[in-house]
Amino acid sequence: MEIIEEDRRSADGFVPIAYAETHQEAVLIRGLLREEGGIPSLVRQAGYGGRGASTLARSPSRVYVRPQDAAGARELLGEILMEEPEEEVIPESVNAGYLPKSADRRPLGHTPLSGFARAWIAVLSVVAAAVLVLVVLH
Repeated sequence: MEIIEEDRRSADGFVPIAYAETHQEAVLIRGLLREEGGIPSLVRQAGYGGRGASTLARSPSRVYVRPQDAAGARELLGEILMEEPEEEVIPESVNAGYLPKSADRRPLGHTPLSGFARAWIAVLSVVAAAVLVLVVLH
C-alpha cells in the first residue's frame, strides 16, 4: 500500500489518496477510513502502469475520497498503517551454538535409511505384496 500525496483530482472531482496492490487491500483501506475516521471513499481498479480499468483479478486499485477529506484520510492512514519498529533480531550464529554437533559432519537424524529411502522401501514392499497375492491367486 502506498499513500498518494499529490492532490490531483479525477474527472469526477475525487482525489486519490492510496494505491493498493490488490482490490482486497483497497477494500480494507476503505473500511479503515469509514470505521476509524468516518470518511466515505470509493475504490477503482487501475490497469497496467496504474491507469485505466483492467479485467485482471489481481490488478492494483486506488482509493479515492472527496477533496475536503483528503488530508484527514492521509493522516489517518499514516497513523494506522505505520509499521512497528523491528524488534532486536538474535544473530543466527548465537542460535546455532546450541545445536549438537555430528561427528561425521552430516546433518543430525540423516542415516542411510532416511525418509526418502524408507519411502522407497515401503513402495517396493507394497508392490511385492501385490505381486505375491496375484501369483498365489493365479
